[in-house]
Amino acid sequence: MGSKGMERGIQVGACHLREFFQSMNGKAVDPSYPIVLAVSNVVCTVVFGHRFSLEDETFHKLIKALHFLLDFVNSASQMTKNNATYYYDEDNMVQSIFDLLLGGSETTATTLRWALLYMVAYPDVQEKVQQELDTMLGSSPVIWYEDRKRLPYTHAVIHEILHFCSIILIALPREAVRDTTLLGYPVPKGSIVIANIYSVLTDPEYWEKPLEFDPGHFLDEEGNFFSREAFLPFSAGICICLGEQLARMELFILFCSLLQAFRFTLPDGVKEANTQYLLRTTVQPHPYKVCAFLR
Repeated sequence: MGSKGMERGIQVGACHLREFFQSMNGKAVDPSYPIVLAVSNVVCTVVFGHRFSLEDETFHKLIKALHFLLDFVNSASQMTKNNATYYYDEDNMVQSIFDLLLGGSETTATTLRWALLYMVAYPDVQEKVQQELDTMLGSSPVIWYEDRKRLPYTHAVIHEILHFCSIILIALPREAVRDTTLLGYPVPKGSIVIANIYSVLTDPEYWEKPLEFDPGHFLDEEGNFFSREAFLPFSAGICICLGEQLARMELFILFCSLLQAFRFTLPDGVKEANTQYLLRTTVQPHPYKVCAFLR
């Protein structure tokens, strides 16, 4: 996940995403599909050995099938016990590919859609990010994940996007493998346990302004970035998301590449961004359009 090859694949996706927005010449556009394309192609390059174009019908079918399967496997009725010996065969390979596509596409793409929506909803935040990018990176054509160490405000904004949009409200169901006690409550073996991630991300005991978009949640008094124990968008412990490192790389490189190149605004006649959410498999924004102007 942390290899330079994967990082270069993300950079290629960022380049194509910039080319798409530039081709729109400032026209209002729904960024959903181009973002899904850019994010999914990172995994497709690894799995299939090539990337797809925006017009590729096979890719359209692949994304449609992915969304259908995503809704299907989220049903609690699919949790079954299986004590069989595991081995690698074609079915296992297909499932592994699905896991890679799921972990490396839908969730990250949805987060990036929220990211652009928040940038037009909070133009002052967008401007501060761009000022930091200009100061620290200048006109560098390539963004590296290592650059986050020089961009504390931008790094904080990305963390606040993950914190504030909270696209996963609850963790996947787990089963207690033995009798135990949790916060004084008995949890018998075989109990289904579901962690409420949203409650942690909005707990006023851990967040100064849990219901406000504020990058300051991740900045100290000197403006240095710091993380928080209650920052759990990828869950925690042995159940942490296996694709966390890939998702972090994609979010940082794609977000910075777009903000470095473009100023994003609402279309003419749209006075306010709709930041209310739609509760689907993940928490998604309402469909929206943005205008991208070269800086």
